[in-house]
Amino acid sequence: MEAFKDMAAKEGICIAHSGKIWSNAGEKSFDRLLERLRTHLPKARVVACFCEGMTVRNILMAMRRQGLVGEFLLVGRSVDTGNTEIHTH
Repeated sequence: MEAFKDMAAKEGICIAHSGKIWSNAGEKSFDRLLERLRTHLPKARVVACFCEGMTVRNILMAMRRQGLVGEFLLVGRSVDTGNTEIHTH
């Protein structure tokens, strides 16, 4: 993850927020994640996810529950871990 942050800085990409969420976190945790993004970073549009497919699914489901479909562009790659890092640009 540090390598990603270093490369982003060299390319002039701002990482406005970095957070973690477990892939098996409950719905409320994913809802809170999106609420934090919208509250603290209202201009954020791109979310880089280094996570499992189930985590992305849970983020998408939270976006649907909150009426945020299309508000964020999720990009990233799959990783084999239960601990997920989310970066917002």
